[in-house]
Amino acid sequence: MLHNYGISSLCLSKDNEILASGDLKGNVKIWRISTGKCLKKFEKVFQDYISFMIFGRDISHLIISNKDIKVMGMKSGNMLKEFKSD
Repeated sequence: MLHNYGISSLCLSKDNEILASGDLKGNVKIWRISTGKCLKKFEKVFQDYISFMIFGRDISHLIISNKDIKVMGMKSGNMLKEFKSD
C-alpha cells in the first residue's frame, strides 16, 4: 500500500497515532502508525503535488492544500469544502 509517487507532504495527528502522507500526483493516504495499516485513501485530490496537510481538532477532517485548499471528511471520504485561489 505504498505510494507510487514521491511523498511531498506528511502530517501527524495530535495524538501521534495517525499519519497522513501526500504524494506528487495529488494522492493522500491515511496510516495507523502502530500497525502500519493504510486506513483510507483520497485519490487525485489535486492534479499535482500536495504541499500542506493538517488534521482538524478531533481528526474528523483533513485540510489539504497545494494552490487551492480542500477539506476532506475522514469518515465519509468526501470533500466537504473547497477554497480556490484566484
